[in-house]
Amino acid sequence: MPEIFLLLSDAAITLYRTDSNGDAITDAPVFIGACAKDLRLAYRFDERESTPTGVNYPVTHHLNPRHEISIERLWVVNQKETPDAEPADFKLERNQQFVMAIVWKKDSNAPVEMTNRWHARIYHGTTTSAYDLTSVDVMEFTGSQSFKAQYFIERNGIGAVTCPP
Repeated sequence: MPEIFLLLSDAAITLYRTDSNGDAITDAPVFIGACAKDLRLAYRFDERESTPTGVNYPVTHHLNPRHEISIERLWVVNQKETPDAEPADFKLERNQQFVMAIVWKKDSNAPVEMTNRWHARIYHGTTTSAYDLTSVDVMEFTGSQSFKAQYFIERNGIGAVTCPP
């Protein structure tokens, strides 16, 4: 398969609640197809340093991997039809796990051999850690959201996007 070039900011992000097994509940996404104004995907290790006898410099040991996702998206509020309706926008929830699907797709403006190709990262065991609203100017507000995930899997294909698994 040929290489394709994707921009992080061209991602469509969907967040799903999970059932008791950690599987995505796909028929009721928290938000779907959100466009990221700014997206940061971090992959790090927890580290521990030790200094064995006779060694001049500490030795670093990598322990657990950490996946951090930071999203800044336009703040969109859906008007509630009744006072007891679901929250109009994303709400930070304590101890709730999600599945987050981030999909990049080449559109019809791409060269013919690249059209309809997609790449996805599906983050499992995703939890929220922060949500901030920021005023960029009089007409624009952004919502900064931070997540941590246990692991991710990658998928790619041609045509219809087939994720989350």
